[in-house]
Amino acid sequence: PCILGLEGVGRVVEVGTGVSGFSIGDRVGYNSTPIGAYVEERDYPVEKLIKIPDYINDDEAASILLKGMTVEYLFNRTYKIKRGEFFLFHAAAGGVGLIASQWASAVGARIYPCVLMSFAARCESLFERCPVIDTDCSNGLLEPIASISSRLVDRVGARYPNC
Repeated sequence: PCILGLEGVGRVVEVGTGVSGFSIGDRVGYNSTPIGAYVEERDYPVEKLIKIPDYINDDEAASILLKGMTVEYLFNRTYKIKRGEFFLFHAAAGGVGLIASQWASAVGARIYPCVLMSFAARCESLFERCPVIDTDCSNGLLEPIASISSRLVDRVGARYPNC
């Protein structure tokens, strides 16, 4: 048998010999192997833990770790986004998209967001003056999205100069 789960948040209840940087009572989170997050208490490699600030609740912290890791590898390892760049981002109103929007803004890059219009209001302030592409295929906008995508996207990114 095995205990499932990769993402977890909790408090440090004991600190092992030679461990520094963490104290009993610290809130910590993780999102990687070894599996076994569905437990009440566990030993976990200190190098895979991060401290969680008190203003983020446990559910949000556990759910955001993988999304944040996804944005980190997209924006730092797949393609290093730069200040002034503008790029197309599909599903921008989802968890990864919302983190990506904030990350891009912090770097000085801008997103050309593709979202269902029913979600656009939820993230309008993140998209500043940029036009939002409605990705609801039932309203006949699939062809314009394909047209815009083909004009904007090259091998590594996209630019939309008028935003």
